Amino acid sequence: MTDQTADVSESQGIGASILVWERKLRLISGLILLVFVTTHLLNHAIGIFGVDAMEVAQRWRELVWRSWPGTILLYGAATVHVGLALKRIAERRTWRMPIQEALQIALGLSIPLLLYEHIIGTRVLASFAGVDDSYLGTLRRLWPTLAWKQSLTVLIVWSHGMIGLHYAVRSKDWYPKVRLIGIVIAFALPLLALAGFVAAGREALEFDTTKGVWTPEQIAMFRMTARWVNLSILGVAAGLVAVIVATELMRRLGGKVLVRYTGHGDIHMPKGLTLLEASRDNAIPHPSLCGGRGRCSTCRVLILKGLESLPDPSPSEQAILKRISAPPRVRLACQIRPTRDLSIQILLPVEIPDSQIDWDEEAFKWGVERRATALFVDLRAFDRLSHSQLPYDLVVLLNRFVAEMRQAIEAHGGRVTMFLSDGLMAVFGLSNTRSAGSRAAISAAQDMLKVADTLNAEFSAALPLPLRIGIGIHTGPLVMARIGDEDRGFMVTALGETVTIAGRLEAATKDSLTDCLISQATLVEAKHAIPATEQRKINVPGIPEPVVAYPLAMAKAPEKADTSA
Repeated sequence: MTDQTADVSESQGIGASILVWERKLRLISGLILLVFVTTHLLNHAIGIFGVDAMEVAQRWRELVWRSWPGTILLYGAATVHVGLALKRIAERRTWRMPIQEALQIALGLSIPLLLYEHIIGTRVLASFAGVDDSYLGTLRRLWPTLAWKQSLTVLIVWSHGMIGLHYAVRSKDWYPKVRLIGIVIAFALPLLALAGFVAAGREALEFDTTKGVWTPEQIAMFRMTARWVNLSILGVAAGLVAVIVATELMRRLGGKVLVRYTGHGDIHMPKGLTLLEASRDNAIPHPSLCGGRGRCSTCRVLILKGLESLPDPSPSEQAILKRISAPPRVRLACQIRPTRDLSIQILLPVEIPDSQIDWDEEAFKWGVERRATALFVDLRAFDRLSHSQLPYDLVVLLNRFVAEMRQAIEAHGGRVTMFLSDGLMAVFGLSNTRSAGSRAAISAAQDMLKVADTLNAEFSAALPLPLRIGIGIHTGPLVMARIGDEDRGFMVTALGETVTIAGRLEAATKDSLTDCLISQATLVEAKHAIPATEQRKINVPGIPEPVVAYPLAMAKAPEKADTSA
């Protein structure tokens, strides 16, 4: 690598680190503002019980947000969030984007235009002109003439916050578990706030009071302040447009880079764009669930040529690539800005399901990684049974075995992910906590062994040898994926080392002379006591250290206090 290339890579690395910190600051400041808005809407919702109830709740809010620390935190967060948002807009290299991303930007830009008069008429005039900004006075001024504007502002501010929060957490492991309750809260809170606003506004008009009536001096101060704010907004807008135009001119004069897309041909992209921006700018289908914020891996590309000219991944990109176990030549398109020619291949198809990353059939096709518990169950001596039974009898036995095992699995919240000729595989803990999933797998194994005894008694007269099963259970990271094609159908199954270990434990039950082996990792997740004896060490090909496991009879359940924890 030449000195010039090294300097470019170093500068790009520093720029990537700055972007990481900017994303963190934008997220933190946005969360602070969202907390403020949430408390404000809750205060509105209390209006259902009357104006007096709103005033009581308001006094508690003012203890936090109108204290000096609260004031500095709130307005500091607003300044940082708006400033970084404007910076991000000014630095955009393309305006081609998904509709939800464009909607978030449009909502965000409209908020200051809708909100500044309300802020002036409450906090500013209350502090400098003696205006009564209590709920009674404010409601009498707003209701009913300005009620529509206030309601629209509430919906826009809340929608903008929910879209941003969705983008920030949609790739987190816990998001599918809270998504449903989150949707309920996201719709219920603004509706309750509007209901409280309407009820309290009507009640406020019934009071015989002069609150809400401004003096000529207060009106003059409001108009003067609003005029200056209008001029400031126009100045910021003009500056933003000037920066965007200047950036576009510099981009066009800064030279171009040849990027060869496998399957999409060649493009010449201006230097300074990310690969994702270049794809959007040239109408090349390129998925990105997080909107190019470096929070997911759906925009990943394989660098076929030119990897050495790219800077090393930033810490946030490294974390994502490590999480998906990406090989060295795989990078995130939203995080790299080529300065030399590249040849790349987009790795994921562009059809993003509306449900995003969630536990439904569409999401599974993306290969979602989760930490869960895998269970293998196998019918012992199946080859010997198949030689000694008539085909009809064998099919009846297998169907009965599969039906009973599946019932035991699903009764404990597990999901059957694969049927074998003489067994099946299941996964536990996809929708619950890991400890609940591992405990459910152990309980399901206990039921399976009871079912095997029942089947043994039922078919004993027709079988040449007793019916036995083997079970292996292990907990760890695995990938849930939808495998198959349109012609032959799809199958949701589990992949990865955890599945391999569970299958190896099941096979090891024969040599260990036991019906079920549970890995130590599963016992730890389930909060079961680790047995002091009967430890088995199972060698698994490809894994350097033996897997420690215990027979089911030795895996004692925790005390009730531990289970509740």
